[in-house]
Parts: sequence; C-alpha cells; structure tokens
Amino acid sequence: MNMPLHWDRLYEIVHEALGHGKGRVVIVSPYITTSLVALPNAPDLFGKEVTILTSWKDSNLIQGSSSLDLYPVCRDNGWELRVLDNLHAKVYARMRSEMWVGSANLTASGMGQSGNPNREVLTQVDADESDWDALDSLIASGTRVDAELHEAYSEWLAQQPEYSPPGFEPFVPPERETILTLDMMPLTFTPIELHETLSSPDSAGELELADARRDLVTFGVAYSGDLEEFLDSLRPRFFGNPLVGHMLDQIGEEWVRFGAMRTMMREACGGIDVVSRDDVTRFTQNLYEWVEDLDDSGDFEFGIPRHSQLIRRIP
Repeated sequence: MNMPLHWDRLYEIVHEALGHGKGRVVIVSPYITTSLVALPNAPDLFGKEVTILTSWKDSNLIQGSSSLDLYPVCRDNGWELRVLDNLHAKVYARMRSEMWVGSANLTASGMGQSGNPNREVLTQVDADESDWDALDSLIASGTRVDAELHEAYSEWLAQQPEYSPPGFEPFVPPERETILTLDMMPLTFTPIELHETLSSPDSAGELELADARRDLVTFGVAYSGDLEEFLDSLRPRFFGNPLVGHMLDQIGEEWVRFGAMRTMMREACGGIDVVSRDDVTRFTQNLYEWVEDLDDSGDFEFGIPRHSQLIRRIP
C-alpha cells in the first residue's frame, strides 16, 4: 500500500495523528523543542499514556540542542521519558494503530514552526506486527529517566564550561548564474486561493491539491490555518524568488501591459523555442495576482479596470 509523502503541515499532521483514538502514544525524536509538548492541553491532546524516547547525548546537552527541561514536563503529565544516545530514528505513533516516520524531529525547525524551518518529510506507514515489536524493542533499549537520573544529569551539566562554538570562516558558494525557469512560478492562481485549497483539501480537486502542495514546496513554506500568518510566511519567499525578482525589476513608472509582461517572462525563461505560449500566459496571470495579494511595500499600482492587468511602479 503506497502512502503519500507529506512535505508541509508536519506539526499539524503529528497532532492529528496522535490526538485521537485509544492506546499508548509514542514519540521517538533525537531532538525535541520542549515547548512543542509543554502545552496546556497536552494531556487531552496526547493522553495520559505517553512514552517519549529522545537523546541526551553529552555534546547535545552542552550545546543546548537537547534540553533537560523535557523531564519536568513529562513528570507533570505522568508520561514516560527514556533516553538513548545513539538514537537517530523519528517515529510518531499510537501503538498498534497508526505510525508515521520520516526525517522530522519534534523541534520548531523540524516541524516548520520556526522562521527558518528545515526541509523535512513524514509519511504514514502500514506497520505490521514485526514493526510494532521493533518499536517496542527500540523503546526498551532506552534508559528510563526518573528524578534521580535527571538530578545527576543536571549536576553534571552545571559543572561543564559554557559552550562556545568554534570559530571558522563560513563557506561562501561561488557566484553562479541563476537559470530562470517557469518551474519557479506558482501553479495556484492566487495565494488566497492556495490557502483556501489547503484549508479544505476534501473540497478541492485532485489537480488543485497537487498544485497547492507543489507551491508549498516551491516556496519552502508550511501551511498555517491563519490566513494572515500564512501570507506573512509566504511573502518573503515569493518576492525572494529569482524569476519574480527579475520580472519586477523590469517594471518602471510607465504602465506595463499584460502582453509585454508575458513577452518578458518568455524571454527570461529561454524564449519561444523553450516555453509554450499557454504556459507563459498562465504564469504571467498568476504573477499579477500574487504580486497584488502579497505586496505590502506600496511600490506597485495596478490598472483599472482590473481585468486589463496593467502594472507600474508608483512614481
């Protein structure tokens, strides 16, 4: 049975997967941002029977990428916490019911909750009994954390010198010419329509949903149910897109008509022998809509009536 890969909404997916049904919840993640589980409704969301397996490797604790603060949260919720230093697996499961695996740690960056999130993936797997046994074995291999062990870790950490990252010159990639292609443009007509599709996936067509998910990957953003929050995360990624920037750089104080914009986009992407007229027409239309919906700089003005699709830079 083929299961789809999920590239966005990972935090929501984990909550939806674990926040229903009966049975023990298991979270396996080497790195965990404590605030993602220290929620006021955590016992209602995950239940009382929860096991968390993470890593408290020496270097990670010293560097701050792992936190001892996770233990009090688990203790107060009545959850089991185990640690395993060589842990690398990421698993989110309700035992004998539903299992998700992938690359994402339960961290702000891993789950798309930070300003500069990682590019991660999760998928649901059709786990059989041997998979559940293997997960049980993995959990059992970890050391259970109690008050005594937590205190020992805390005393050891307090004796360590403050971590200072090593100084080095960061790698600066050589400048290379950016190849502009239509693949850089959004497939969905407007960013608001994109949000509507993702908010109601059951009401969207298969092609619309595929286009919407592709646009999230293109711009490297995660879905948020709050429209303004979603547009705020999308805005810098859209205007930072090389093809969008190239097109907007061509716009001056004189009105630019749709036909001229379409010609500029076609030439930027290789000319008439490389891109089709229909594709260029579609993406030029989308460009107008996205700029109007996302631009908050006040730099651009659109012609009236709207359907004429005129644009210029405000003098």
